[in-house]
Amino acid sequence: MRVIPLYPVYHEANCYIAVGEGCCNSACSNVCAVFDPGDNAERIFNRAKNNGLTIEKIILTHAHFDHIMAVNELVALTGAEVIIHKNDLQALYEPSLNLSGLIGHSYTVDSDIKVTAVENGDTIKVGGEYLTVISTPGHTPGSACFVCGDILFTGDTLFGSNIGRTDFPGGSIEEMKESLLKLRELEGDFTLYSGHGGETTLSRERQHNYYLFPEFLGR
Repeated sequence: MRVIPLYPVYHEANCYIAVGEGCCNSACSNVCAVFDPGDNAERIFNRAKNNGLTIEKIILTHAHFDHIMAVNELVALTGAEVIIHKNDLQALYEPSLNLSGLIGHSYTVDSDIKVTAVENGDTIKVGGEYLTVISTPGHTPGSACFVCGDILFTGDTLFGSNIGRTDFPGGSIEEMKESLLKLRELEGDFTLYSGHGGETTLSRERQHNYYLFPEFLGR
């Protein structure tokens, strides 16, 4: 899978274009998914278009406003399907849950947009490749990571040297610890693309991120 980062699209929130390249058929080799379009839908659309890509899916790592506020506009430009973990589905339609009220701009995803709810272990086809859903509650009830080969999209669960906050509505430090343990115990190494900050690797975070240490996780 090829990843085109857009750093950032909303204040400090990242967005990514994920291209599934494992396909020899031209009909699917130019298909991509967009992760967490928080703003600047035209910028995202044009970046994909300039790379000869068609946006087929919009994948949300969770439903906080800084990761979803370009969904309506991007769907209008592309007709893309929206995908989110089932436990954050309702937050797309409730500003009190997606926290958009905090910035004085109540945002909801349009009710007529096609949204597919996924859960742990589900797969999402992008071009000729598949992303697997890893449920990682803690930052929000429906926070999720997505893995394809040695690529791992972690949203606001795991950052370079840090983790997502757990003090927002629906957050849980205990659930976060279980989710971090799940990521720490993945076999092998991965390039991490997180919701904030730069690219890192899981091996680096295992070695240097206190929140993956046994003393924090209690394991």
